[in-house]
Amino acid sequence: MYLITATGPAFNPCGQISIAFMLLFQKKLNLRWLGPPGSQRWLILKGVLQVSFITCWWTALQRAPVGNCVAIIYSSPILTSVFSRLLLKEPLGSQFPLQVGLLGGLLGG
Repeated sequence: MYLITATGPAFNPCGQISIAFMLLFQKKLNLRWLGPPGSQRWLILKGVLQVSFITCWWTALQRAPVGNCVAIIYSSPILTSVFSRLLLKEPLGSQFPLQVGLLGGLLGG
């Protein structure tokens, strides 16, 4: 119960503003609540993963050292690059060694 109470107020105003804009511009711009017809599954999956991330983040902050939690979050661009290379066969940019060096400095220093 504490976890839901802690994460709710931070996102509630954003949700209310989004709903207001959707209601205001829905007919004028032909908007749909869950995006184009082929993307509903992906948007629902994104929402579920976002809620899972926030739940895991707040749980980790309660159970693990804060420095470790922050270091894991700061390493997400590196992990995204590695996974895009492994799973999608995308080339790594020229800035990738710099990112790895900064991450090493963060975790090692």
